[in-house]
Amino acid sequence: MEANEYFIDGNENEIFITVNVSTPGIASSKISLTFPTLVTIKNKAKSKDGTGVISRTSIGKGENLVDCLIEIETDILLNLIPKENWDNCYKNLVITYYLEGGVDNQSQPFICEESNKNKSDSGKTISVNKYIFLIKK
Repeated sequence: MEANEYFIDGNENEIFITVNVSTPGIASSKISLTFPTLVTIKNKAKSKDGTGVISRTSIGKGENLVDCLIEIETDILLNLIPKENWDNCYKNLVITYYLEGGVDNQSQPFICEESNKNKSDSGKTISVNKYIFLIKK
């Protein structure tokens, strides 16, 4: 599992996340948090309208999120797209992940990388799993 790192102060600052998905397919995104105690909160946030977008959402206070792992899962269905375009949908998929409330001047946004993407054998569905560690600076 490859993960990005986002630095937080570990104080009372609220940490926010925004997920933007650019695809002609039908997308669904959800956010899960795994804490150092291995307790996982699934569906901390999820998209609602088939775009996969998660608007600016609080995931909690920095003091409670130290060493937490954020997992953002996005599933995309291409069944309404002509089959000959499925490969281009996969190759041109753009997902950006913005975090706020942590240490200033961090490189943003995080992006969907090739290693985060998988497609079904038929090519009709795309799955993306993005991982971001919250680390106290």
